[in-house]
Amino acid sequence: MEDFLLANSGLPGPRGNLELAAALADCYVDRTPASWEREILKRWAGISAEEAPYGSSGEYLPFCAMQALSSLYPQASEPERRHIVSVLRRAASDMRWRLRESCAMARWPWTLSAG
Repeated sequence: MEDFLLANSGLPGPRGNLELAAALADCYVDRTPASWEREILKRWAGISAEEAPYGSSGEYLPFCAMQALSSLYPQASEPERRHIVSVLRRAASDMRWRLRESCAMARWPWTLSAG
């Protein structure tokens, strides 16, 4: 999955593959992911700007993770929900504008009641 996303990210370049990121997030709307999938998304969400600087293809993985994690929120346990909100809030102020954009594109309505 990682190799596929990176190969089709559109990065480096002027435009990341927004449709592919949305398709990944859509995969988790009505399906409970395996534990290994959750761990991969959490790992991608933690990729720092030093590991994947702005404009690099590696920046695409945390971009995708933000949207996918937001899709998991409705079916997540309370501790997972707190983690997802924490990750999204941190990414919303990331120095990389693509991560901030991915948070804006995430499924946010549920965070308003998540304190």
